[in-house]
Amino acid sequence: MCRIAGIVSDCAFKANDVKLMLESMKHGGPDDEGIFEANGLCFGHKRLSILDLSNAGHQPMSSVSGDIWVTYNGEIYNFNSIKRELIECGVTFKSNTDTEVIIYAYKQWGVSAFAKFEGIFAFALYDKPKNKLLLVRDSFGVKPLYYFIKDKTILFASEIRAFKAYDTQWPENPDWKILFLAFGSIPHPFSTLKDVFSLSPGNVLTIDLTTANYHVSPFSSENVYHGYLKNKDGALLKIQSAVTNSLEKNLVADLEIALFLSGGVDSSILAIIGDLKKKNLSSISINFDEKEFDEGVFQQEVLKFTGGQNKTFKVSKEIFCDQLPDFFNSMDQPSVDGLNTYFIAKYASERGFKVALSGLGADEVFGGYNSISRIKWLKSLRKLPAKRLISKLMGLFNRSFERLSFLEMKGPIWDYLFLRGIYTVDQISLVTGENTELIKKVIEKVSIRTNLDSNDPRYALFLESNIYLRNQLLRDADNFGMWHGLEIRVPFLDIRLVDAVDSIHHGIRFSNSNKKHLLKDSFKNVLPPKIANRNKQGFTFPFNHWLKDKPLLTKLIPQERKSINVLNDFIQGKNHWSKAWALATMEQFERRQKDKTSISSKECNTNLHSSKTQPLLKFRSSLVAD
Repeated sequence: MCRIAGIVSDCAFKANDVKLMLESMKHGGPDDEGIFEANGLCFGHKRLSILDLSNAGHQPMSSVSGDIWVTYNGEIYNFNSIKRELIECGVTFKSNTDTEVIIYAYKQWGVSAFAKFEGIFAFALYDKPKNKLLLVRDSFGVKPLYYFIKDKTILFASEIRAFKAYDTQWPENPDWKILFLAFGSIPHPFSTLKDVFSLSPGNVLTIDLTTANYHVSPFSSENVYHGYLKNKDGALLKIQSAVTNSLEKNLVADLEIALFLSGGVDSSILAIIGDLKKKNLSSISINFDEKEFDEGVFQQEVLKFTGGQNKTFKVSKEIFCDQLPDFFNSMDQPSVDGLNTYFIAKYASERGFKVALSGLGADEVFGGYNSISRIKWLKSLRKLPAKRLISKLMGLFNRSFERLSFLEMKGPIWDYLFLRGIYTVDQISLVTGENTELIKKVIEKVSIRTNLDSNDPRYALFLESNIYLRNQLLRDADNFGMWHGLEIRVPFLDIRLVDAVDSIHHGIRFSNSNKKHLLKDSFKNVLPPKIANRNKQGFTFPFNHWLKDKPLLTKLIPQERKSINVLNDFIQGKNHWSKAWALATMEQFERRQKDKTSISSKECNTNLHSSKTQPLLKFRSSLVAD
């Protein structure tokens, strides 16, 4: 798990440019570094050592003959089985790294080798004989990879901040604030910088270095099931096997692995099964003084069934405020979520861990969201006349009704915003000063396609997986984990596990109103009843309570913003925390982009006051996702 960057140009450039890009991402690769140059191409590597901790794992890495070079970020969990195949083909290895397996798998099978890889990865591969550069990203987009291509100049990197390191005056994407206010993150493939895009998951970008021509293509095709599994007992056995196998693969490392334990269903299953497979699996938990958010009793219930050491950290509003400047500085792309990811990754790193397991993805795979039940109302709600007016009138009583206005437009993107949108088109216009027609056109640049009908419960999971999970949860996990030099693995997003669940007939998969019932039933013999029967809570912070402090918010968000009513509504309990926090995040991110500073700890602590009389709202997890 590392950070990578590179440049291709027919103009003069120095390796120092790549070094500047890498240096901006040193937090993600503190153990080693390397640079490779050849014929107008230069790429480099910052290493976080997890497999083969020796110098044999140094990158960029080449084949013995020097015809193939790779700089790589990620983990390929099944590299040993692929390695055995290659050994049978006569390949000799000099290290115990998955990086070397990438090189010789490509030499043996070409681009089709990438479909064999099970894991989380993003890498650049230089094929010297063909004079081609390949950029490759895993099927779920767990590991990030951004690129810029223009006028025979190509740049790529693991983080957006690397492009700013290359050129401090890099122009911003004029649409980023509109996109962020609507989605709460920057949706794929866009970024906050002009002409810098994220590579699509499961794709390879092939660049001919002779002509500078390039094309993007998937390296694997979607599975098509001609005979869905319709037997529930068979489905439960299949899930049990797939989860267990995935967890075993995710436990492969040459150093100790921790688990993020919240006490919910997902992390509890990983803790108990993980302990059976690897005795004394350590865990990290977070608790709070605010009892309604503290999950300590559930964490202790799980720990009765495990033998590993658990370390619990308490986060107070004072600690929150003290860390807020570093949190904003760590943010590579703005996100309305991620604070809890930041904290638990910080504590895991401080305990000496470089790898941690998360329950992220279980909600998207097994159906843990309320959107499954809400999505069926779409067709009926779309038939309402004057939806924009109705949304405004009903919004006077309940602000969540304001999202009805999204249903004036048709398409998956607008359906998603009805489910999870932060600001409506009219509200974005108020904040940014842009006209509503322009705002709609910007939002419609975000394109996803599906043949699923909105009445199909899989449609809701499609939206959650392709927008919320991809653009926010996974990006946050990588961003805030790697800021602390921590690799976050996601066993519930193993490609074989997801295929197994997708092969189950949706009549069984969604036959029960109990969320994630197939996952719970698959492990009912090991899950403590107190965990299996608890209400869904998620990894929640008393975030709304801590922010109900007007002096702090006005420090985070200048009053000249036209959106001051949003802040007043939030303080009065009329608005969800996400609206105020989105403004604060946008403001602090923009401030950092311009002068490289955010609000200081002193400013925060001066203005953070107790607000015990204010109502509490739950802060949705972006990490453990129980």
